[in-house]
Amino acid sequence: MYNGEQVLQSTNHERNQSNSDAKSLALEIGTRHMTAGDQRNRRPHQYQVDYSFIAAGNNTDKLQQSQFTAVEDPSQNKLFDRRYNMRSNDVKQHLGTTIGDLSIWLFGRLLRSMRMELYNSLDVNTHHETNEVADKDKSKDTYILNRYLTNDSRYTILDEKPALNLNRSFSKWLPNRYSKNWSIQLSAQAQFYQLQNHSDRDFQNINRSYRRFIPTADISYSNYQMGAFVDNYTMKFAASSQYPTASQLVPLVDSANQYYIQYGNVALKPADKKELSFGFNHFTIDRHSDFNYNLGVDIGMINNSFADSSITDQQGRSRHYLVNANGNRYLNGRGNVSKSFKLKEHQLQVSANTFIQINSTPNNIGGIWNTSNNRISNSQLQLYYSFKDIFSAILVQRFSWYHAKQDGINANELRNRTNETSFSASANCTKRLSLSSNINLNQSKASQSRAINFTIWNAYASYRFMKGNNLELKLSALDLLHQNTSIINYGSANIIRYGTTSVLQQYFMVGIGWYPRKFGKRNAEME
Repeated sequence: MYNGEQVLQSTNHERNQSNSDAKSLALEIGTRHMTAGDQRNRRPHQYQVDYSFIAAGNNTDKLQQSQFTAVEDPSQNKLFDRRYNMRSNDVKQHLGTTIGDLSIWLFGRLLRSMRMELYNSLDVNTHHETNEVADKDKSKDTYILNRYLTNDSRYTILDEKPALNLNRSFSKWLPNRYSKNWSIQLSAQAQFYQLQNHSDRDFQNINRSYRRFIPTADISYSNYQMGAFVDNYTMKFAASSQYPTASQLVPLVDSANQYYIQYGNVALKPADKKELSFGFNHFTIDRHSDFNYNLGVDIGMINNSFADSSITDQQGRSRHYLVNANGNRYLNGRGNVSKSFKLKEHQLQVSANTFIQINSTPNNIGGIWNTSNNRISNSQLQLYYSFKDIFSAILVQRFSWYHAKQDGINANELRNRTNETSFSASANCTKRLSLSSNINLNQSKASQSRAINFTIWNAYASYRFMKGNNLELKLSALDLLHQNTSIINYGSANIIRYGTTSVLQQYFMVGIGWYPRKFGKRNAEME
């Protein structure tokens, strides 16, 4: 860890090893009943009940060794040799019930064009965790039980969402010409959420209850032109809430990783989210033309959002805990377009898609409120060409970038970008011999770091043997240029992670495959 003047403050060396096994069991059952509703029988004529049960267990044994060294103050040096024996069991149950249509039952003919139903969702989740943690005593060369981190805890979450759902549909059509449909759906939904946590530690015994109103509204329109195209428009508003977990409220603080120590915040409140979405989709059904595209936009804000608060000392050690913050806003946009061209025995397909996100994410650094104004984009352009079943090729261009500007603690700007150009082609030289190859040109760049460029070139050849071409011999040559590099390059809020990891470079493979094609007994008549 270096300070702003690029002077080394501390180092931390870690070694981690873990072994785990998990088991799970899932069960889903349900029933649905529906009869025709009329004026003579005004009882609700539909009900549906769904139940799911999931049980899971996980056992993990972990060894974590770390050595923290403070350059200027050796008294701050820390050495951890810690073993964990962690056992957990989860049971998740869901019960969903629907009763309808209530409009005929309650209002008869007055609201016969509106559908009304009652819905209730109940989730009950229990988690039991037993952790046994021990630290090594070098003087005795043995592990001594860590009584603070050793713990037995159990929490239960009850999440109930009753709702009254209303639906109204309108239609207009002309036989063999068009069909136009409107649909309006409203859901008046409440949420009752309760968290109970029991532990060997008194401060972890908590009981929290929350109540929220989380309505949704959805309007959709479809325009179906027979034999030509279908256009779909949707607009939706949704409210939701995110509730703090026991580990976010009252965790046991483990400081084995001195560079990132996670604390809890017992005063953490739920985060309330409101989102407005718009979507448009065009699908061509004319066999002489293939032109499709879609567009989507989401805009939202989160009150009391969970924001990271961190304090970093002179040795570079950071303490983190979540706090509530306002001002979390986002805008997401996405689009896709594709077009196909068919010219006798040739086929060409062009497609492009993009995703853009703009958001403001608040956080607290060293007691000072800071906002990261982020822009993220991922785009791709693809060209595909084929000639009969003899030759095919694909050219793909991918581009992604991230830009964040800080507002508060400083005015720093963080940037990164990744470019990838790939080309692949395959040819069936004969009915038995096939050749293919692909090449990827990659470039990654991040703020205050040099660009990393590398090219990956692979080649393949396969040959079929025997009368029915059932036996295949395949030769593969991967990373012919010996440049394969695994890049870490992404950004979030006020952090950019940039680097490389070791990967397997140039190697060759030989594969043999057999395709029986026919199974079972032969039909004597066909012989």
